[in-house]
Amino acid sequence: MDGVRAKYGLSDRHACRSVGQYRGTQRSVPTVPADADELTQATIALAPESGRYGYRRVTKRLQAAR
Repeated sequence: MDGVRAKYGLSDRHACRSVGQYRGTQRSVPTVPADADELTQATIALAPESGRYGYRRVTKRLQAAR
């Protein structure tokens, strides 16, 4: 979005309208939990053991392991 604004000299509102995006999507900053990498690695390690388990069962197994 910054590139569009800089290239055409548009305001934030007009740049978002021209590309069809909501302004809120440009203002929100994604938050990543501190243990996201650890949780991802634990899920990957558990996947071969779990077979075709769904995410709910994997979540319960990870919670039980804590």
